[in-house]
Amino acid sequence: MPPLLLTRRARARIEGVRPRHSRWHEPKKKRRRWSGGNSADVAASVVSLRAMPRLAGCAGVCALGRAAPPGVRRTSAFAIPSARALPAPELGASRGAWAAARALQRAGKEPTLTHTRAARVCAEALDESLVAPSAGWPDTLLRRVLHVPIGAPQRDMLLTALLRGIWAAPHNLAGGTYARLLRRMRGVPLPHTRRAMHGHVCAGHLPDPAVWQALLRLHAQAHDWARMDEILRLGMEGGMLNAADEYHYTLLRLQHDPSAPHPHNSMDVLLQHMQQSGLRLNDAMLVRLLHALVAPVRRAAAAHVSTERMAQKVAPVQRLVDAFFVWLCHHDALPLAAFRRSLAHMLELELELLAAQHQAVMSEARRVHRPCSPFPPRTSLQKVQAKLALVSDTLRGDDGLLERVQIALDATSGRSREATAKLQAWIARDASDSARELQRRALVHIFSQACRHARPRRLVPMLHVLAAGTSADLWCPPAARTAAPPAATLVRLWTRFVGAWTHLIGVRRGRRTRERVAQTAMGWPLVARTLDLLTRTASQVPAAWAPVWDHPERCRALVTAARHAPSLSRAIARVDECLRTMQVPGRIHRSFQKAVATVPRYP
Repeated sequence: MPPLLLTRRARARIEGVRPRHSRWHEPKKKRRRWSGGNSADVAASVVSLRAMPRLAGCAGVCALGRAAPPGVRRTSAFAIPSARALPAPELGASRGAWAAARALQRAGKEPTLTHTRAARVCAEALDESLVAPSAGWPDTLLRRVLHVPIGAPQRDMLLTALLRGIWAAPHNLAGGTYARLLRRMRGVPLPHTRRAMHGHVCAGHLPDPAVWQALLRLHAQAHDWARMDEILRLGMEGGMLNAADEYHYTLLRLQHDPSAPHPHNSMDVLLQHMQQSGLRLNDAMLVRLLHALVAPVRRAAAAHVSTERMAQKVAPVQRLVDAFFVWLCHHDALPLAAFRRSLAHMLELELELLAAQHQAVMSEARRVHRPCSPFPPRTSLQKVQAKLALVSDTLRGDDGLLERVQIALDATSGRSREATAKLQAWIARDASDSARELQRRALVHIFSQACRHARPRRLVPMLHVLAAGTSADLWCPPAARTAAPPAATLVRLWTRFVGAWTHLIGVRRGRRTRERVAQTAMGWPLVARTLDLLTRTASQVPAAWAPVWDHPERCRALVTAARHAPSLSRAIARVDECLRTMQVPGRIHRSFQKAVATVPRYP
C-alpha cells in the first residue's frame, strides 16, 4: 500500500506543530468598532482626516453609514461587509438618553434578568427621557425592546416594566402604539405584558376599540377564559365591543372547553340566549361564526399534525356544526329560507372537516408504507348526503348554492368527472360576476381534489377539469378588480399539470423507462390533446403563459413524446404553433429547438 501523501500544513495539524513559514497561526488583530459618539465627534474625526482621503472614505462609510464626500478616491473600503452602521442618534436626543437605551438593550441579553433589575433599568431609561427634548422617546424605547434579538422571558419582563413606568409617569404614547404592540405579541406569548395590559385596559385608560379587540384575541389565543370573560363584560358595557364579538368568543370558548362553568356552556342555551338578547342572528353573522370556528382545523391541516391531534381539533367543531344545523332545521320560529348561505357553508365546512381528517390519516399511512385511498370513505360521506337531501329544496335557486355543495361533495368523494359536468352546466346557465367568482373557486377545488390521485392516474382527470375552463368569460376580470387577474390562476393550474406530466415521462427516469412511458397513452396521445386544448385556451384567455413550458426538462419531455407520434415533423409543427399562440419568450423556443437537435441523446 503506497504511503499517504500529506501536505506540510496537514502534517503539521496532525502532529500539533505549527510550521514556521505559514501565517495561519498568527492571531488576528482586533478591529476597533465605533462606540457610538454623537454626530459632532464623527464630523470632527472626518475633518481631521482630510489629508488622508482613503482613510477619510473608510471613516465616512464605517461611522456614518453613507458614501464618502465627492472627490474621495473609491477603494475597497466602501464594500466592507462587516462595517455595520449603528442607527444615527435622533436630533435633540442627549447622549445620556441613548446610553440608557443601550443599557436597556444590554439588560435584555442578561440570562439572569429579574423583574427588579428590569424595573430599575427601565426607570433609568425613562428618567433620561424626561430631560430629552425629542418627542416620542417612550415609543422609541418600546420599539427597541420589541425588535432587539433577546429571549422571550427577558422581553416580557422589560416590556412589563417599561409599560408600568410609562403609565406611572406623565409619558404620552403615539396613537396606535398599543395596538401595534398587541399585534406583535400574537406571534410570541408574553404573559406578564398581556396581564399588565389587561389591568390597564380594564381600568378604562385606553378607550380604543382596536386595543380591546387585539387584547381579546390574545386572551382567546392563550385560553385565559377568566380575563376573556371580564374584558367581554366590560367591553359590552362600555360600547367597545358588540354582541357579535361576545357570541364569537363565547363559541370559541365552548369549542375549546365545553365543560367550563359558564352560563352559556350548552349549545342550546347559547342559541336561545342569542335569540332572546335582541341580537338579529342573520345569515351573514352565522357564516362569520362558522368560519371562525373552523379556523383552528385549517391551521392544523396546514401544519400536517398527527391523526390524534387532528381528531381533537375536528371533534368540537363537528359538534358545534351539528348543533347549528339541528337548531336551524327544527326551530319553528326561524324561517329556513333566510339561512340558505349558512346551510351551504355548514355542508361545505363539514366536507372540509372530513377531508382534513382523512389527510392526517393518509399522511400517517404513507409514513408506515400502508396503502390508503386518497379520498374519504363513502360511509363517512353518507351523513353529508343525508343533510343535503334534507335541505336541497331550500338551497335550490338561481344563485348556485345547491350546485356548489353538490360539486364539493362529488370532488371530495373522488368523482371529478361528475363534478366537472355539473360545473359546466352551471357555467352555461349563470354568467354574473358573483357566479363567475364561485365557479372559478369550484374549478380550483375540483382540480386540487383530482391531484390527490396517484401520478399515473391523475393526469386524465386534471386535463378533464382544465377542459371546463376554456371559456374567456370565466376568466375575465370583474369591473372593480382589487386582486390579481383571474387568468393567473388558470396559468398556475396548467403549469401544475405540465409539471406532473413531465415528472411522469422524463424526470429522474432511465432511457428504457422513458421509452416505455412515451409509448403508452400518457405519451403522444395525451400530449396531442393537451396541445389542442392549450392552444384553444391561450387564444381565448389573454394571460402570461410563459411559466407553463419555461423549463428545459419540459421541452425535452415534449420532444420525447413527439418522437412516438405518427409523424415527427407534424408533431414539431403542432408544438411550434402552440408556443406561438401562447406568445412565449424566445428562450423557450430555443430550449425546444435544442431538445429537437439532441433527439438521440434524449429518447
